[in-house]
Amino acid sequence: MFSYLARVLCATAICFLTPITLAAQGGWIEPTCRMGTGHSLVRGGLLHLKRAAETPHEEERESRLRHANRVLIQAITEREQDENPAAWYYLGRYYVIQGDGWGADSAFRRAVDLKPECEDDVRTYRTDIHRQMLGTAHTNWGDGNLDSAENYFRLAIVVDPDDPRGLLNFGMMLSQSQELDSAAKYVYAGIEAAGDDSVYASGIKRGLSALAGGYQQMAYQGGELLQLPQLRQRRDSIAQSIDADSTHLAEIVGRVEEIRARGQHLNEQSRRAFERESTVTTTRLIASRTVRDSLSRAVAAEGQAAAAAAGPAIEALRAYVNRYPQETDAATNLARMLSALGYSRALDSLVSRIIEAEGVSGLQLAQIGIGLLNDGQHRSAVRMLDAGLTRTPNMLIPLLTLARAYYFLREAEPLTRTAKRLLDIDPLSSNSLRMMAAAWDLQGNSDSVSKYVQLADGGIQWNVSVSQFRPTEQSTVVNGRVRNTVNQTLAPITLLFDFLGSGGEVLFSEAVEVPELPPGGSHSISIRLQQGGAVAWRYRKQ
Repeated sequence: MFSYLARVLCATAICFLTPITLAAQGGWIEPTCRMGTGHSLVRGGLLHLKRAAETPHEEERESRLRHANRVLIQAITEREQDENPAAWYYLGRYYVIQGDGWGADSAFRRAVDLKPECEDDVRTYRTDIHRQMLGTAHTNWGDGNLDSAENYFRLAIVVDPDDPRGLLNFGMMLSQSQELDSAAKYVYAGIEAAGDDSVYASGIKRGLSALAGGYQQMAYQGGELLQLPQLRQRRDSIAQSIDADSTHLAEIVGRVEEIRARGQHLNEQSRRAFERESTVTTTRLIASRTVRDSLSRAVAAEGQAAAAAAGPAIEALRAYVNRYPQETDAATNLARMLSALGYSRALDSLVSRIIEAEGVSGLQLAQIGIGLLNDGQHRSAVRMLDAGLTRTPNMLIPLLTLARAYYFLREAEPLTRTAKRLLDIDPLSSNSLRMMAAAWDLQGNSDSVSKYVQLADGGIQWNVSVSQFRPTEQSTVVNGRVRNTVNQTLAPITLLFDFLGSGGEVLFSEAVEVPELPPGGSHSISIRLQQGGAVAWRYRKQ
């Protein structure tokens, strides 16, 4: 009895430090369950409560409430009425009138424990308390009174632990305060309590978003997630150099062994050249292997730290993406995090889900792909970029990024195909020409490589660069520049820009007149059209 009473009295003290204003009862409401009194003090407490609820006079009301509280506490502590459900029930009613949520919750719990058939009656008051506590918590949260808001949220959750609203909103507030582990506890509990009820869909989304955002911010604070991809790329680059040097050294040794197998001997000059080249290559291999091993240890150490930092963020992002697969911002953040950690299998699965999700545009897929390429995840980047360009063909930057990914992967045929698409869209760009040179390089055609490198270095004469493409549903804006790349005056030309729909179809076109250009001269491109709906562009010289 004493421990339970201590809870009530302690809670009362806390609550009066942060008082709650609840409306008076506006008249006495009889209990809906059979609730006698059983003792004169309890009966006196009931009478004082009824008079307080019915009197219009404030002074008399406050006096009656004080008497009610005094005699009910006296009955419980001094007259052995701690097992009398009526004493606790009417004490709970007193706390409701006073706006003491903690006291009401504790007293009503004890009353229901002693008389379970009164649970429905008590639930009415508990619902009112819960609603008022949530409202007060939100008010304090909005006013920046976070300590008070936390008290009221906790009380609301105690009063009704199955209501998702208190759990989700408290979790959001804790997320904003960077108390993320506690926030996760309440957000996930709120999601479980909500089940499939669509009424709470918005709260679930905001709760998960706040939690994921907070964990992401924390995950990147240490810097491991940013450093890990760079370390991995340096290690892999050195590993490629080691492979190349190892192959070169094997070829040198092989050539010498072939000469000796034929019974011939190296002359002094050839012997010295062999020793010098093999020594240089061997020394470089030793140094490279030392650096590679050091980087491998750094990758392992940073990987462990990054995984520990990113674990909660990945869990929160996965929960969000599982519910909202069309939300590409969260999917992008999760993909970048998995990419940074080198979780290739998980990343591949996520890429498949994003590609298959409804409502994801080609541009959104392409943007995710570009981010993956920057993290060194070339295979995943190719899948995402290819899917994006299938939905929205002719996007220049995604095409250029896809070409770079194919070149890194040493895939000649798809690179050639992509470079041709680039030249079809942006034929007077050094970037497009260099990608075509790279495609010929993978095919081993040195003559064609030289041709396109020369064109990229000035052979095209007119170099076109588009710096801005801003389409809307109602308008289209393009800005750029045409530059003379040769040491002679160029005659005037006309560039015809086609603006394309999502399927690659031409929606409308605009001619740009380029005047005569002296050596080193340039002319700005500025297109302003009151026509919209385009998602890409291309041009050609007429």
